Amino acid sequence: MSESIAAQVKALQRMSVAELQQRWLEIFGKPTQQRDRQAMWKRLALALQGTQDEPEKADRTTPRTPAPKRTCARNRRPSAPLRDRRLPPPGSAITRTYRGHDLTVTVLDRGFDYEGQVYRSLSAVAREITGTHWNGYLFFGLTKETKR
Repeated sequence: MSESIAAQVKALQRMSVAELQQRWLEIFGKPTQQRDRQAMWKRLALALQGTQDEPEKADRTTPRTPAPKRTCARNRRPSAPLRDRRLPPPGSAITRTYRGHDLTVTVLDRGFDYEGQVYRSLSAVAREITGTHWNGYLFFGLTKETKR
């Protein structure tokens, strides 16, 4: 950065909002509605250095896109497993005797088949069978995790 540009940038830091708006008009050739003093002097400094040519990018009258959210690896949560570990593999049958009837539910890749009807969850199957809300894993005795 040349001496004159460095001196101009230092002068920008000491200017008031009205003075910065006037300098904005001189540099970009159009007025700004910007009132944030710190943001204005930084953008003007970039323009003086030749790294910013378009005032539309610097003026807040144009919508800005938010920066992508950054996370570090240790703060990321592990991704959820695709299938609950308590479930047997797809194609397996889950059986239970309820009120004297033997019930069979087939595990699908996405859901459960009971008497030709596909349900999204075991709880929905248990609700269909009993007429009341049940935890599906509890109803079918799958409360313990199995290791695979």
